[in-house]
Amino acid sequence: MRTAMVAAILLLAVSTNMVRGQQQATSDILPAPQPVADSSAQAQPGDSATGVTPMTGIPADAQAAPGCCSSGCDGCAHTDCGYISGEYLLWFYRHPPLPALVSGGFPAGAGVLGQSGTTVLYDDEVPSEPRSGARITLGYWLDDCKSSAVELTGFFLGWRDDNFHTALQDTTVVARPFLNTATGLESAFPVAFPRVVLGDMLASNRNIMYGVEANWLNRLCAQKCEQVSLCGCCLGCYQVDWLAGFRYVNFQERLDLTDSSAFAPGGALYPPGLAAFAPLAGETVGLADSFDTRSQFYGPQIGLDAVVYQGSWAFELRGKLAAGISEDAVSALGDTQLVTASGSALPVAPGGLYTTGASGRVNRVEVAVLPEATFNIAYRPSEHLAAYVGYNILYWTSVLRAGDQVNQAVNPAQLPAFGGSANPAAPSTVQFHTTDMWVQGLNVGVEFTW
Repeated sequence: MRTAMVAAILLLAVSTNMVRGQQQATSDILPAPQPVADSSAQAQPGDSATGVTPMTGIPADAQAAPGCCSSGCDGCAHTDCGYISGEYLLWFYRHPPLPALVSGGFPAGAGVLGQSGTTVLYDDEVPSEPRSGARITLGYWLDDCKSSAVELTGFFLGWRDDNFHTALQDTTVVARPFLNTATGLESAFPVAFPRVVLGDMLASNRNIMYGVEANWLNRLCAQKCEQVSLCGCCLGCYQVDWLAGFRYVNFQERLDLTDSSAFAPGGALYPPGLAAFAPLAGETVGLADSFDTRSQFYGPQIGLDAVVYQGSWAFELRGKLAAGISEDAVSALGDTQLVTASGSALPVAPGGLYTTGASGRVNRVEVAVLPEATFNIAYRPSEHLAAYVGYNILYWTSVLRAGDQVNQAVNPAQLPAFGGSANPAAPSTVQFHTTDMWVQGLNVGVEFTW
């Protein structure tokens, strides 16, 4: 019995030592457990161990996508590379430089400028209506950090007429002023005159403008985007790019003056102010003058584009300066119709009132400068879409306007209505006067990026 108890004690001791040996071997292989960190301890700003971007709540790995806000870039734009924008334009032209083309007033003045009671009905004081148009821009950043890009822009302002019209009547004075070169005095062709001339008048000035440009953009300076808002936009950073490219702008304008005057019979009874037109008694005279101008600008340009980002908002200022040549062309065409009291048409020479002799066309090339400035305020509700509103002003140093080409110095004896010469080699009355012009107004647009 005693021998059995001793054997059992020895067996228990051996088993205990074997278990302790196995535990010691295991402790040599597995690392020792680490102490549990205090849950109140916070990671420092900028520590990626927090799992979020500082002050934004965006996961840290979300910033790893390529783009200006990714590590290693100094810019601040969102990560998209391509962009396209469309804008509605509501722009104003500088008033067309029109001389006094239509006059009126009391019968004693007969519409002659400078006479008591004469008023001007149509000239450059007539307000010009705003023009509607559109502008489209397509661009692409060539690298993830948005340090260089190519951009193509086109715009147009559609045709619009500024009209002046008088109804057919013989109760008030309506006239077309001119300078009588035979006497050196102001005179006027009667379109309507109380109880003597029954007539109506239409004056129309219309224009169109369009252009295209291609630019290369390259980063000049920038402030790195350290923070990103929830929509993926940068907070409090900027980027300034310089640009260089080529620009083309086209401007066309047309001025039309048409009238019809039916002179009462009995020219001997005409009042003194109309005595010079007694030879037209009993006839109906139709006069038409048209002036067409076109200016085309070609030239290289340089500029700066600065954008400041503040959350979902962006503020952009872009300035450009183009210098080159302006190809200008002006043409004038006139027509006169004479109809007798019996309704028979009389043959007359070509020409109207301000376009006596043969019609003509003049072409020239001049040096011109075309600066432009644009300011936009944009709001980006999502990563790929932005809406903006802004103001734009464009200036052109040398351009043709139709109203500047009107030559009001007229010799009545040469007018086709008075039997003026039909010699096609007669001197042309086309003038060539250039001026400057500005176009400015609002733009509202949207931009999509990808």
